[in-house]
Amino acid sequence: MIYGIIYGIFISFIFYFAVLAVRQKNFSVMWFTFYLLCLGLFMLVYPGYLQEFLRPVFANLNRVILITLVGLIYFTSAKFFRTFLNTTVYSKRIDRIILVLQWMGIGFIPMNLLPNPLTLSYSIILVGIGPIFSASISIYFRIKGIPNAGYFAAGWIIGHIALLRVFNVIQWIPGNLYLLPAGIIASILFFSIAITEQSREFHEYAHQDNLTGIANHRLFDQILTIEWNRNLRNQQPLSVIIADIDDFKAFNETYGPSHSDECLKTIARIFGKNLQRAGDLAARYGREELIAVLSDTLASEASFLAEKIRESVEALAIKHESSGTGKILTISIGTGTMLPSADLNPADLILKADEALFQAKSTGRNRVVSVDQVQS
Repeated sequence: MIYGIIYGIFISFIFYFAVLAVRQKNFSVMWFTFYLLCLGLFMLVYPGYLQEFLRPVFANLNRVILITLVGLIYFTSAKFFRTFLNTTVYSKRIDRIILVLQWMGIGFIPMNLLPNPLTLSYSIILVGIGPIFSASISIYFRIKGIPNAGYFAAGWIIGHIALLRVFNVIQWIPGNLYLLPAGIIASILFFSIAITEQSREFHEYAHQDNLTGIANHRLFDQILTIEWNRNLRNQQPLSVIIADIDDFKAFNETYGPSHSDECLKTIARIFGKNLQRAGDLAARYGREELIAVLSDTLASEASFLAEKIRESVEALAIKHESSGTGKILTISIGTGTMLPSADLNPADLILKADEALFQAKSTGRNRVVSVDQVQS
């Protein structure tokens, strides 16, 4: 009964995290899924349930499968450890040690299937010293404040305590029968919390521009499509604003990348501050291009907002000696407005705004030009 519940939990978790790994293309979730799969198979083989279906002539097969799964559990768990805690970034030395333990998991298989004088020492390092070292590192990462390391450390420690029962390091105690399943389930729950939190952060990060903190190109395209379809149903105008920093290449060459990045952040904040309505979204669209989608917005309203943004940037009076527009940093803005229809698509709206931006750049810069498709 207990193991039946555990197998049901394993199947549910494996399916859920496999889908999550594919959808987010998240490697730590993928390796956690492989780890769960190996652990689930181990839980099936260890109590001897598989042996019941094998003929006596294949009695040794159960042992071979068990040793193989133990090796794969250590391999996948170490890989999960490295990808989840991003050890290559925080400590290359620790990462190299965990990498060695990871491949020792594969070596555990032939080392135990073909016993030799080194088998005992090898197994002690992998099964005894390895978990103690990795558990200590997970706690160390938690103290250092690395994201989600706390939940991970709890899951890692509990999971290895349960595995110590498998290798009879922990002898009989009251309730020992339930120690392995209870420990593994508790471990999975802590890992799942850590993975869920990381996935939530991963999802936010995947839609956020690293430099400016506003939405990225990918999220903008998604929101634009959603708003296009909504305005198509409601037959309301949809507007897009595209802004480009004037002579930004020259600015970057004169003042350096660091100062250029700070200017981008500042202008992005101005964009975000001026978009207050639900459905409006500001995003970084290129190196020095910012874009915004404005739902239910007329061309005059979009032009008014664009002018406010342009004036706010000009009022900063950021020094730009290489600029041809008053020796200060300025932006040119194009706006496009359409009434969505079945004959058009969101790309057409962006094209109109881009055409307006081109006019603004080619007619002197530091200005707003609008294209109103609704009235044309």
